[in-house]
Amino acid sequence: MNQIYKKRWIARYWQECGLYIYTDLNVSSKFYDYNKLGIPEGYNAFATRGYADRIQYLQAELNIAKDISGAQTPNMIVYGGGDNIKKFCRKNDLLYIRDLMTEKNG
Repeated sequence: MNQIYKKRWIARYWQECGLYIYTDLNVSSKFYDYNKLGIPEGYNAFATRGYADRIQYLQAELNIAKDISGAQTPNMIVYGGGDNIKKFCRKNDLLYIRDLMTEKNG
């Protein structure tokens, strides 16, 4: 709870300084409910990490973003994960950003 509080406090401070903030959804699935605390209903800017072998977590995080934002296609960035994640992002109209280490090692 303390770490979530810190993330939300820093995000709010940066917003007051004029920065655009994307909410981090990349937490262990057991903390999904806690991670939603402090995110206002209707907020529509999310980010997470893609993992090639855990696409079900990405689907769960997409559902969380949909629930919070109220949008069928939320504003969501997915970083890395390879071709399977990239295909998932295209199918769901999410922004995919490749990570160089996955490509280098893959």
